Amino acid sequence: MQEKVIYLAGGCFWGLQAYFQRIRGVLTTECGYANGHTTHPRYEDVCHHHTGHAETVKVVYDADVIGLTEILRYFLRVVDPVSVNRQGNDVGTQYRSGVYYTDIADEMLIRAILTAEQKHHKLPIAVENQPLQQFYPAETEHQDYLIKHPEGYCHIGLRQADVPLPVEHEVSEASSGFDVQQFHKPADAQLRQQLSEEQYRITQQAGTEYPFSHDYDHLFAPGSMSMWSAASRYLVRETSLTLVVVGPASVSLWLSMSSAHIVTAVMVCSEPRCAAAMLIRIWGMYFQMDRVSVVACVIALMAQACALSLMQKWMKRGMVLIKNG
Repeated sequence: MQEKVIYLAGGCFWGLQAYFQRIRGVLTTECGYANGHTTHPRYEDVCHHHTGHAETVKVVYDADVIGLTEILRYFLRVVDPVSVNRQGNDVGTQYRSGVYYTDIADEMLIRAILTAEQKHHKLPIAVENQPLQQFYPAETEHQDYLIKHPEGYCHIGLRQADVPLPVEHEVSEASSGFDVQQFHKPADAQLRQQLSEEQYRITQQAGTEYPFSHDYDHLFAPGSMSMWSAASRYLVRETSLTLVVVGPASVSLWLSMSSAHIVTAVMVCSEPRCAAAMLIRIWGMYFQMDRVSVVACVIALMAQACALSLMQKWMKRGMVLIKNG
């Protein structure tokens, strides 16, 4: 399971929360107040004291079940994306629509989906696409409101959550693209907020280590390279496969397994002893034989291959002699 989070403002949060609670892949939801200019507001403050917050629903979802693209398509299905500071009968800045992200990588996808949505409207899209500045959970009485009060007010058709999304007009994360001309690097303060200390150091301050600067670069002590786990994952299959592994010992291992469970290996290695040892380990692991038996089988197969090669040469030579005779 891959948990991700997005914050959605679409009018009264009672209905929007109840709507997303019905969607498969959504793990949890929470009503709250986002992106205002005061701290710890209460419902009355947001409604009457111009705190600048938007009634928002925190949506935690399993990205292995439902993607951000589908989340936003469900969202745009029940909000009026061109309405300014109004959804349904609710009017005010607290009822504005917006998508607030905590992962800066989501911004480009959100922008692509809103751009695609714009093609269906003459008026400009009024849905905000902004990073989350702050989110304060709403009071207990506002959480799961329509579960506690099924007859309560709701400006959203909750049954739309049960209707599958249409296939057309789908915008995938892979097809959202990247337009270098329109990209604007976020402010440094925003990057520090969005990235971890290590991420910021590596991406913004070239914090990766220089080549040949690690202590191991000067370590020449004898050692061994094990590829046991990598081989075991592939050797259990019965279908044909090709696997190339390149390691620090300049080993190139080619494995081929046929449906008859015949394993062959060809190794190109700067140290032939390493290649031979690895072949013995892999073969023994697959056929469950000790090293002596593996070596005996390898020698037998090599002898058989040499014998076949000699027989082919003798047969060709015999054919030539017969033809000439």
